[in-house]
Amino acid sequence: MGAYDGFMRESNTSGSPRETPLFIYDGNCAFCTFWIEYWKTLTGGRVAYAPFQEVAAQFPQIPPAAFQAAAQFIDREGIIFSGAEAVVRSLAQAPDKKWMLWCYENVPGVAPVLDRTYKFISRHRQLFYQLTLVLRGDLK
Repeated sequence: MGAYDGFMRESNTSGSPRETPLFIYDGNCAFCTFWIEYWKTLTGGRVAYAPFQEVAAQFPQIPPAAFQAAAQFIDREGIIFSGAEAVVRSLAQAPDKKWMLWCYENVPGVAPVLDRTYKFISRHRQLFYQLTLVLRGDLK
C-alpha cells in the first residue's frame, strides 16, 4: 500500500443518515470558493456546502490531511467520497448533470482520468484560479 495522499475512495461515516448531502471544501481556496458559488446555482438546495475549516471537527473519521488535499462529499447514507468523485457526486444532484456520475461509474477510463485531473488541479489551484478568471466568461 502506498503513502496516504489525502484522497479517500469511499468509507462509511458510521453516522446517521443525512437529509441533504454535504460537500466540504477548502474555504481558504479562492479557486474552490469561486466554483462552489457556481455549483450552488446548479444544485440548488439539493446539496449543502461548507468549508472544512468550519465543519472538520464534526467528522473526526476524516483525517485532517484529507480535508487539505481534496474536497469531501458525504451522501445521504453517510458515505464519504473524495476528490473528483466528490465533485461528480455533488454535481449529479443537479437534474441535468446526472450523466456525469453515470460516466464516472460506467465508462471505462473516465474515473482514472478525472481522478488524475482533479489531483493535478488541486496541486495547482492558484494557477487554475487565475485561468478561471481569464477564461470564465458567462458561466450561466
